[in-house]
Amino acid sequence: MATYTLSRTQDFQVSFIEPSERLGFGLAVRTALRITTTPYVWIHQHDWTLVHDIPVAPILDVMKNNDVDGEGPVKYVCLASVRMLQYAETAHVQDFAHLRALTAKLKNDFTSHSYPGTKVPLTPMFFWHDKPHIASTQHYLSRVFPTRLAIPRGAFIEDTIGHRARTQMKEQGMWARWGCWLFYPGEGRQLCLRHLDGRRWRGAEAETTLKAMYKQTSRGSTPTPTPTHTEG
Repeated sequence: MATYTLSRTQDFQVSFIEPSERLGFGLAVRTALRITTTPYVWIHQHDWTLVHDIPVAPILDVMKNNDVDGEGPVKYVCLASVRMLQYAETAHVQDFAHLRALTAKLKNDFTSHSYPGTKVPLTPMFFWHDKPHIASTQHYLSRVFPTRLAIPRGAFIEDTIGHRARTQMKEQGMWARWGCWLFYPGEGRQLCLRHLDGRRWRGAEAETTLKAMYKQTSRGSTPTPTPTHTEG
């Protein structure tokens, strides 16, 4: 059984978990959830960057106010990548009468009680994605990790639980059991996430410097290249 070392900043606002061996994404998330003390979590994989402002506080307010809604509970809110644009109009929804009807009934601009000036557009989503999302901590633990053997070591949640959830939603009418939604600004036309090359991404500051170098080059002023070293 893998063990881990836990360290925290002095104000306890940031925790660092260092497992003794590789867990994989799914079990790494489970480990973090088990020490989480907040009712909601933001899960963010390292190779996605935000390209749109996300109204986190209003989204959380909507989730709290609709947590126990029997027909349309808001337990999980995913952010849209390019392949999820106009999701409600895609074959993932439109090819299934039950999913079409559920979308037509529940897709809405939700009102946040604490932020009345901000609308939170959501549409039902029929999958549990690993890409950046906000979710209920307790729902995560009870639905995705109901037992120790729910996800094998090294596996991704969407590759295991995600497909199981889709089957239950699509074939068994159990969408409310999962409560999955997609943040849907601009009727689903607004991109929220951009995928990065996780092996080459240098960070925001380095990327800005690189763009400046490209601009210099395009103006005819070639910057001095950074020396490279080849082993072997």
